[in-house]
Amino acid sequence: MLALLVSGVGAMGCETRPVINESGPADEALWKTEAWPYRPASIRLHPLSRLVHTTSGDVLEIRIECLDDEHDSTRTIGVLSVQVKGDEGAEPQKWNLSDPRVNRACWDVVTRTYTVRVPLPAGFICEPNLKIDVNVQVRTGTETVLSDRGQVVCP
Repeated sequence: MLALLVSGVGAMGCETRPVINESGPADEALWKTEAWPYRPASIRLHPLSRLVHTTSGDVLEIRIECLDDEHDSTRTIGVLSVQVKGDEGAEPQKWNLSDPRVNRACWDVVTRTYTVRVPLPAGFICEPNLKIDVNVQVRTGTETVLSDRGQVVCP
């Protein structure tokens, strides 16, 4: 009887079905048709962003949260850019989240944020409660640009 119950429960689970798409990868088709309800609708500079002391110097640990239409955290594909105020002449730091290895390396499963480290602007000295302005941007597969700006507070 237990075997029948267990096999019946297994049959009710999610079933993997092949995605038929003649024009390209399934994920790109979802982005183009906007049929994927869990794609990011916005991003935010997460409050867990902070200054980190490393053996090679201080860096900013930037956390970016992607939110879908229901305001739940989600993952994304696309290019993530981070620009720190004071470094306007420098190119923004970029990560290609469409590369599965980069996406996995940046994704923090506990906080459900993308976590990246960027150098402080040249000559910047972090004093207690001093705020550093940061701009973050994700250019997704639909050519949509999601952005946010915020501050990281020096400890």
